[in-house]
Amino acid sequence: MSKVIYLTCIENILFSGVLRGQVVELLKALKKNAAAFDITLVSLIPVHNYLKYRRRRKQLKAEFIARGLRFIAVPLLFLTRDFYIRRWLLPLYLVQALPIFIAILMAIRPQLVHARSYPASLIAALVKKISGATLIFDMKGLYVDEALMTHQFNAGSGNEKMWRAIENYIIARSDLVVGVSPAFKTFLGKRLGDTAFDVIPCSVDDAEFRIDERARLQRRAELKLDERWIIVVSGSLGAWSAVRTIVNIFEQLRSIDQRAFLLILTQTVDPSIETSLLQLGRENFAVLNLAPEDVPGTLSVGDLALLVRERSIVNDVGLTVKFGEYLSSGVPVIVTETAGDAARLVNAYQCGIVIKDELDVEFKSAVNRLISFKEMYRQNGLRLVEEYLSLRAIARRVNELYVRLLCASSKENL
Repeated sequence: MSKVIYLTCIENILFSGVLRGQVVELLKALKKNAAAFDITLVSLIPVHNYLKYRRRRKQLKAEFIARGLRFIAVPLLFLTRDFYIRRWLLPLYLVQALPIFIAILMAIRPQLVHARSYPASLIAALVKKISGATLIFDMKGLYVDEALMTHQFNAGSGNEKMWRAIENYIIARSDLVVGVSPAFKTFLGKRLGDTAFDVIPCSVDDAEFRIDERARLQRRAELKLDERWIIVVSGSLGAWSAVRTIVNIFEQLRSIDQRAFLLILTQTVDPSIETSLLQLGRENFAVLNLAPEDVPGTLSVGDLALLVRERSIVNDVGLTVKFGEYLSSGVPVIVTETAGDAARLVNAYQCGIVIKDELDVEFKSAVNRLISFKEMYRQNGLRLVEEYLSLRAIARRVNELYVRLLCASSKENL
């Protein structure tokens, strides 16, 4: 049985709803369909989160044991829980993380290490010669560009230059680089060199995000929105979403149907965003801060969803988790052409509409078409989820990659 370590570092595997779906549930689905792999999830966690979420840690360990998986969580005495590691903090991270990971490698002796994002991939790349394991660098996003976009790093700073160099180092040491969209390969270009590249999009748990008409109607009544035309926006606002554009698009939707109501599900709303929303009138929007487990049941109340992004390299290559969650909940989407791979997939599957921006002259006719053929768009979205974004589809894809890489590794060792 081939041994696999799936490695995460610093990310909050114990609380994040995104990581629950993208890592925990994915590994369960992978084990169910790929029993030949002995899989261990290794998470190096800042000590604050390690202690704060100790009940969730024990619960996750029990869940994994029941599924034939292992979960190893180790605390880091890290000075910050910030995912974007600055230059002065990197030595402290490495001096802790490297010995811990080496000890785990020596105990498990995996044939493959699947490292999620840059901090985890860095320590896996540094000890690759020690482990001898095949290494997957699962980028997930453009770490450096995300840090610049969210003002964690300054452009041209030592932090940016350091992580640009680290990115190239990890790529060169990896056996496979994975991105969430085909656009990643174009972005990386010649830097890939001889390193293979493949696509694993962000998965959605379609058992959790699903259509339940009775529960949907009940939740709409609870929110006192059963008579409204609900336009839903889910996820972080600010750097990732163009709030001004969302407001302008919503006002156009209100001109189509005065019953329109903007429902925002987010954990990140600052005063400037609230000010932008207030011009809609308090009776026409609501902002809900929900625990991750409460999002699916509320997301499904939407009649349409908005996925609006600013133009940036981060968004150009990205595929947000929210896209699959909308479609799996039976909510057709309106996406801007700047929404990365979501725009490509909407056009390919006809599961929503793609607009240039709020000034798109085709906007109203496109929305009316979406309303008229809502069931067709909804069914197309469910087909996209089933074929490309569901846990089952992603688990099959990951299994294929593992088998291919391990077979190639075996041949090289003959």
